[in-house]
Order: sequence, then structure tokens, then C-alpha cells
Amino acid sequence: RAVDCALGGGDDSELGFAAEPARAAAVATALAASATPCTRIGTLVAGTGVVCYRGGKPIEPTVSGYTHF
Repeated sequence: RAVDCALGGGDDSELGFAAEPARAAAVATALAASATPCTRIGTLVAGTGVVCYRGGKPIEPTVSGYTHF
């Protein structure tokens, strides 16, 4: 499945970053000024683990990515 390849296939070729919601306007301004495309892919919340959603419903991926440590 395509979603399994996207979640566990590797070949990470894009930079990921996190920013506080209060900084959203500043991030948007900086991205626009540098003509840098950006796609929001998630939200960080307190706790442990990762929950993936598809169509607003949690899904359990059938594959996992590389374990770095």
C-alpha cells in the first residue's frame, strides 16, 4: 500500500521542523520570503508514541521505519 511506503519506506528527503502555534504567522512569513514550500503534516502533543491518522481516523501502520537507536 502507498501509505505503508510513505510511513515506513525510508528515503527521507525533506526537512522536518516544529514550531509553536503562536509562531505560525512568523513561519509563514519566513517561508514566503524565501519561496520555500511547506506542508503541515502533524501536531506535537504531550505524551509518548506516534498516532497516525487517515481521513480523520487513527490507523495502525503495517510497517515501521528504521530504528535509529
